[in-house]
Amino acid sequence: MMAKNKEPRPPSYTISVVGLSGTEKDKGNCGVGKSCLCNRFVRSKADEYYPEHTSVLSTIDFGGRVVNNDHFLYWGDITQNGEDGVECKIHVIEQTEFIDDQTFLPHRSTNLQPYIKRAAASKLQSAEKLMYICTDQLGLEQDFEQKQMPEGKLSVDGFLLCIDVSQGCNRKFDDQLKFVNNLFVQLSKSKKPVIIAATKCDECVDHYLREVQAFASNKKNLLVVETSARFNVNIETCFTALIQMLDKTRGKPKIIPYLDAYKTQRQLVVTATDKFEKLVQTVRDYHATWKTVSNKLKNHPDYEEYINLEGTRKARNTFSKHIEQLKQEHIRKRREEYINTLPRAFNTLLPNLEEIEHLNWSEALKLMEKRTDFQLCFVVLKKTPWDKTDHIDKINDRRIPFDLLSTLEAEKVYQNHVQHLISEKRRVEMKEKFKKTLEKIQFISPGQPWEEVMCFVMEDEAFKYITETDSKEVYGRHQREIVEKAKEEFQEMLFEHSELFYDLDLNATPSSDKMSEIHTVLSEEPRYKALQKLAPDRESLLLKHIGFVYHPTKETCLSGLNCTDIKVEQVLASRILQLDHGRSRLYHTSQIRKDKYMANLPFTLILANQRDSIGKNLPILRHQRQHKLQCPFVDVPAGTYPRKFNETQIKQALRGVLESVKHNLDVVSPVPTNKDVSEADLRIVMCAMCGDPFSVDLILSPFLDSHSCSAAQAGQNNSLMLDKIIGEKRRRIQITILSYHSSIGVRKDELVHGYILVYSAKRKASMGMLRAFLSEVQDTIPVQLVAVTDSQADFFENEAIKELMTEGEHIATEITAKFTALYSLSQYHRQTEVFTLFFSDVLEKKNMIENSYLSDSTRESTHQSEDVFLPSPRDCYPYNNYPDSDDDTEAPPPYSPIGDDVQLLPTPSDRSRYRLDLEGNEYPVHSTPNCHDHERNHKVPPPIKPKPVVPKTNVKKLGPNLLKTIEAGIGKNPRKQTSRVPLAHPEDMDPTDNYAEPVDAIFKQKGYPDEIYVVPDDSQNRIIKIRNSFVNNTQGDEENGFSDRTSKSHGERRPSKYKYKSKTLFSKAKSYYRRTHSDASDDEAFTIQKKKTKNFNPPTRRNWESNYFGMPLQDLVTAEKPIPLFVEKCVAFIEDTGLCTEGLYRVSGNKTDQDNIQKQFDQDHNINLVSMEVTVNAVAGALKAFFADLPDPLIPYSLHPELLEAAKIPDKTERLHALKEIVKKFHPVNYDVFRYIITHLNRVSQQNKINLMTADNLSICFWPTLMRPDFENREFLSTTKIHQSVVETFIQQCQFFFYNGEIVETVNTVAPPPSNPGQLVEPMVPLQLPPPLQPQLIQPQLQTDPLGII
Repeated sequence: MMAKNKEPRPPSYTISVVGLSGTEKDKGNCGVGKSCLCNRFVRSKADEYYPEHTSVLSTIDFGGRVVNNDHFLYWGDITQNGEDGVECKIHVIEQTEFIDDQTFLPHRSTNLQPYIKRAAASKLQSAEKLMYICTDQLGLEQDFEQKQMPEGKLSVDGFLLCIDVSQGCNRKFDDQLKFVNNLFVQLSKSKKPVIIAATKCDECVDHYLREVQAFASNKKNLLVVETSARFNVNIETCFTALIQMLDKTRGKPKIIPYLDAYKTQRQLVVTATDKFEKLVQTVRDYHATWKTVSNKLKNHPDYEEYINLEGTRKARNTFSKHIEQLKQEHIRKRREEYINTLPRAFNTLLPNLEEIEHLNWSEALKLMEKRTDFQLCFVVLKKTPWDKTDHIDKINDRRIPFDLLSTLEAEKVYQNHVQHLISEKRRVEMKEKFKKTLEKIQFISPGQPWEEVMCFVMEDEAFKYITETDSKEVYGRHQREIVEKAKEEFQEMLFEHSELFYDLDLNATPSSDKMSEIHTVLSEEPRYKALQKLAPDRESLLLKHIGFVYHPTKETCLSGLNCTDIKVEQVLASRILQLDHGRSRLYHTSQIRKDKYMANLPFTLILANQRDSIGKNLPILRHQRQHKLQCPFVDVPAGTYPRKFNETQIKQALRGVLESVKHNLDVVSPVPTNKDVSEADLRIVMCAMCGDPFSVDLILSPFLDSHSCSAAQAGQNNSLMLDKIIGEKRRRIQITILSYHSSIGVRKDELVHGYILVYSAKRKASMGMLRAFLSEVQDTIPVQLVAVTDSQADFFENEAIKELMTEGEHIATEITAKFTALYSLSQYHRQTEVFTLFFSDVLEKKNMIENSYLSDSTRESTHQSEDVFLPSPRDCYPYNNYPDSDDDTEAPPPYSPIGDDVQLLPTPSDRSRYRLDLEGNEYPVHSTPNCHDHERNHKVPPPIKPKPVVPKTNVKKLGPNLLKTIEAGIGKNPRKQTSRVPLAHPEDMDPTDNYAEPVDAIFKQKGYPDEIYVVPDDSQNRIIKIRNSFVNNTQGDEENGFSDRTSKSHGERRPSKYKYKSKTLFSKAKSYYRRTHSDASDDEAFTIQKKKTKNFNPPTRRNWESNYFGMPLQDLVTAEKPIPLFVEKCVAFIEDTGLCTEGLYRVSGNKTDQDNIQKQFDQDHNINLVSMEVTVNAVAGALKAFFADLPDPLIPYSLHPELLEAAKIPDKTERLHALKEIVKKFHPVNYDVFRYIITHLNRVSQQNKINLMTADNLSICFWPTLMRPDFENREFLSTTKIHQSVVETFIQQCQFFFYNGEIVETVNTVAPPPSNPGQLVEPMVPLQLPPPLQPQLIQPQLQTDPLGII
């Protein structure tokens, strides 16, 4: 009995598969499919299904353990789950009949019954019978799974009757049906259920199937299942249906027609196939193998499902197809790559149309093989075709397989290449033709748009041929050429007008008047008008040129690497080194000496006896001995000598050396000491223009070719030294070669004994630069003009060269200068002797030049003094050598009414350490002689030491009382609090001009005294005008001991400038001046002309279009933001960072920074002024410019008369209330902004102890901007002070006018005159008045001064 706790075993059934069997005669060539049916059911996986099973066996196989001498096979068992989830085990038996492969008769078995009776047996027994798998198992049982039939015996529970419904193999279906009928009769006797399996339905014959169905329909409970073992259709169904008939607990079997079951099965296969193919497509390397890929995919469910349904063989085939596709795709891409590369290869190997235009394809191939670059483009493979070799895997080898060229595709590419060359040739020709067409059109101007030109070339043949892109490209190239040419010509024009730019100091800022003058002059030039359509570029070039003029360095030189300073340093660095190296080899001894010492030793030249060359060289050697070498010379004696030198020559040479030594002991200074070597007797500056069409070697050759040339001191890379005998002594001459832009600093600041001014006779700009430079040179300094051209023939063959050389010679004649020419094709004129006369002239005037330099240095230091007194010259400075002359435009040096023993100001040497910046503030200048100025590229020689002057005798002294009075005044005027700033005439001042006006740019009439406006301390808020009266105080000079000085100087004159000695130079400058000052006097030839009276019209500050600045105030505000954003930002910046800045709103800010602030705000209203790193004065200037640019003034014109009348009310309280009522009449927008800005100015005035800007000062600076006065109306000039006082009142009483505050008590605007007649002027600070007050308005306020100062 079964144990209680033991689970019941699943039911087990044995099914016997039977059907037609026997010899070939009985069943035909093939069976009815019993084995395939059993195989597919027991082992359903595709890899375990064997479509071929044979019943013809050898005796040995028949007797093996698998067949076991039985005519049935045990297929094993399978466990199956029913629909109700109950498991059952099914054993499968196949009843067949094995045929002997020898006799082709059935094998003899223990059961001798015929197949029909044997197949219907329900009891089977065979000891140790093994499970059958496939035919290959027979005889090799040990290599397959060995599973015995259970207990060696089985009981059959049901029968599966197989009927083949296919065409069959030499078999009649009727015979099969007859056999089946007999078999069914025997099966029925067993009382076991039977199901008919119609096999091979995939090859079904319809009427066979109908007959089977008819056969079954005649039997009771006989079902027919249509199956196909090949496609695994309904195989499981027929066995399941039989089990359901055996197990009554199961439901009635559901039979599915073959077609429906087939569709369902194929859908499963298709789905699995798609999933598997997607898996395979993840493999992208065509080198992958099936083994590697299958190992990676074996656990993937999609892979497993496909293997079960279709098998490994089909999976491998699918994978192989995919790999082949990958390989072919790779080959296709490589082929496309090669074909696409062919045009480039043809362009490399066959670029010339003339070579290949008439060659066929085979000839072209042969030509390519001969090219040296053939191996770079093509590779010849040993094996072909290339796509069958491993070359397809050489990814890094981009060369084209040569056998690819044998294809028609490659030949087509070659033909296209030839056609491309032909069309490209034609295209290039047409582009060049179109370019020439454009060059012929004269009206095309730089910057002209293509659209304006296109209509004029529409009918041009070349234009029609080329594409629109080509035409635009050609026009763009043409435009670049003409624009570049126009810019070069414009730049050359600027240099030609050098007098227009080089009249101001270095590091200055050009004023608005100066800019207007420049534009007025240049606008008449065609080269200026040529860039009319490129106005921004033109303005950029002009500003760049101006920037370079005022801040010249070799780094910013417009000629770039062709800058003369750079070229000179390069040439001197190489040539001087070569000279020194050559001399060291010639003169080197055991004693170490410098070459410059050797130049002072006497020597004699001896001519060697060389018959072949003595005739032609002797004249040259003699000439050099006389003019260049300056030494004894021994000729070859008459007669014939076998040696190069003879005794007579040697004796003469020794005699010459001894005589030279003796001469040196008598008249020549000995060999210079180390101190003498470091100092030069003469300092000459040679100037040349950058970019001139000659090499620097040419102008240096007169010095470098001299044997007396040596290097200058260390650090002076652009200087050289010459040791020459001038007069009776050997002189050391320092030659400094500079560009004109670097020489300007030397001209203004350093001691120079003479100038060699070089210009190219081929270039007008070179002459223009020379004129501009020479005009400002003092006429006491000798000048040598040098014109450079190719040859003397140029003077006669070229009118332009002739004109420039004539002009240079004419200028030299006018100023009594030397003139010479250097010819690049001539060696004779490149000798130092060309400048011998010039050096002599310089030496003669050396003392006068140095005295003049010292006088100018003293005068410059004095001019920079902040005291109102002008200092007396120091004893060591002979200041009084040059009295005033009629043709001198500058006043003679003023003298102090105090004796020489009284020093009122710091010495010039102390004052030279300070300079004034653009805002009038002092800053120290840390400079020493021979220092390297980073803003100029020159090595300046040190100024000579001043020579002491014999003390004066009989000098009258001032009276004690007067001396005490002056000393007391000096003590009350500390130097650090005062400044002397010369201003222009009142008519010339622009009330809203924010430029810092350089002194040199101000025109003064002869004899017109300097006037300066100053502001006293806050205790006295009044304006005092100081007129310089020292010039005319001759009586005071005589009384104080100056009569001796003036009497000594009557024989000499004060130095002037060359532009006043040369009509050519002066007329050029005068012509510029007349263009912008129409009332200049034509009768004055050598005096600076009176400037034209300029009407007060605020200049347009902006040179750019703006959508903000210059717009009506109403357009810039809203109800939410009543104050313009720009005004808010400026006021916030000033109050946060610069409220205590001295001179706020008075000191002008940098004009460029002001413009940049407005430009940046135009582009981005959210700019941060702090991040722009601009000064407070620049922001203040930009704020003032905002109000000055408004279309209407902030204080409306319509209210000016009312304000004027209210200001005249005597009673203060009544006057303030009247003004307050007038302010209420302002437009609401104007009122809000006016209140905002006045409040800001009030806050500024509250810091007046620090910033020195009282309400009075602020009103002077701001009232013209706020009220926009009409200075053309002379009646208005008399009321300027009243208008200013109105604005001052607004600032002082800000709280009363706008915030209902109390009236503030203030000091009277005009203070009473000083009570003490002897008291001097209070300390003053410089003030740049927006509208200079008229002299007649201020003079009545001043008191007569006992000293005659005022």
